[in-house]
Amino acid sequence: MSVAVEASVREAEDVRVLCRQLEAGKSRTIQMLQEYRKLLREIDFKRKAGSDLSAANMEISQRAADHDQVFMQMKQVTGASSLQDVVDKFAAQNSSNASLEKEKARAEARLAAAKASKEGAIKSLNDLKASGIGGIELNRDVYTALESEILVAKGQLKGNKAAYDCLDGVLAAVRQGASSLVQRLVPFDDLLEINDEALAALTGKDSANDLLAVAEIKFAKVLELVGQQNGSVGGFNGYGGDADDGFDDHARGGGDVGDDVKHAVWTPTGNNDPVVHRNNIRVQARPGASAPSSGPPDSARSDVSSAAGGGGLLEDEEEATDGVMDVKWKLMIFDDVQLAEKRKNAAERGISDEELTSKLKKKNQNEADKRLSANPTSRLGLPPGVCQKDDAITKSTAFVTQMPALL
Repeated sequence: MSVAVEASVREAEDVRVLCRQLEAGKSRTIQMLQEYRKLLREIDFKRKAGSDLSAANMEISQRAADHDQVFMQMKQVTGASSLQDVVDKFAAQNSSNASLEKEKARAEARLAAAKASKEGAIKSLNDLKASGIGGIELNRDVYTALESEILVAKGQLKGNKAAYDCLDGVLAAVRQGASSLVQRLVPFDDLLEINDEALAALTGKDSANDLLAVAEIKFAKVLELVGQQNGSVGGFNGYGGDADDGFDDHARGGGDVGDDVKHAVWTPTGNNDPVVHRNNIRVQARPGASAPSSGPPDSARSDVSSAAGGGGLLEDEEEATDGVMDVKWKLMIFDDVQLAEKRKNAAERGISDEELTSKLKKKNQNEADKRLSANPTSRLGLPPGVCQKDDAITKSTAFVTQMPALL
């Protein structure tokens, strides 16, 4: 019995030891569980903090990108190369704002003065309307005078515009002609041996004046060479060179003058141009002649042609001149009669000579304006197919390559 009691006591002790061990394990397990939960909470907190930090970083990077884009736009707008330049430009806006404020104040002052003057003018107009000074006839006279001045100004404007268009076309043609002259004289530079400082200074420029100056220098050199060759014995285009064909008249009429003229040097300032009509043949139209003469043609310098038939030709010319003068005299008399009738009718109606003259001028101006407006493409001096609305290049090309329609 005692053995069983001791065994039960030992078992009870063992059970108590096991219970204590279980309680200790339970407490350790609870502690580990609490630590694990604490670690989980810390991990969740760190994850949340990391996500918040990444979101903040994304926001900061987005702001930085936006700032960079705005800065690039500011650099493009302001033309600055650095941030300091942009800051300086914005700082300079203060002075411009101050100047704008001053300008605004001055503009407001001018506006107030204009409003005051407008109110004064309206008040004066109302006073005139109320008093009835002037009347309707005075206003009509003022309106008529203003309309006439406006019409005169319009006519002057049209004339100035037409003159400007004509001058524009002429200038374009002059520019193209000068360029063509310079281009055509380029192959002769080696022959002319031009070593002028003015030509070297003008070479390469595009203005019409410079091109004309270059052409003038080259032509002066050409004239100098032609004069030298005319003065020499065997020169070309001279007054005969060794042959004395064209100087018979000088030898017959002037003695020794032919040699001086033949060997003279041509100058652009003197009146010693060559006799270009020396070998021309003059044909005289004789009334009643059915067949041409069988003899040789007479020279313009021959004595036979000057002696034969000269009286008849002079008589025909005098008769033609008398006929033209009679027609002109009749036209002048007819114009004087018409003008006298117009003045008489105007005097009967109470119109002075000045008013009649102004009305005639106004009528002529209106007719000219109507003609110009009715046919704007018909301009004297322009080639066919070209009008004033064309550009300068087209007009100049047509001016150089075509024949203008003249009177």
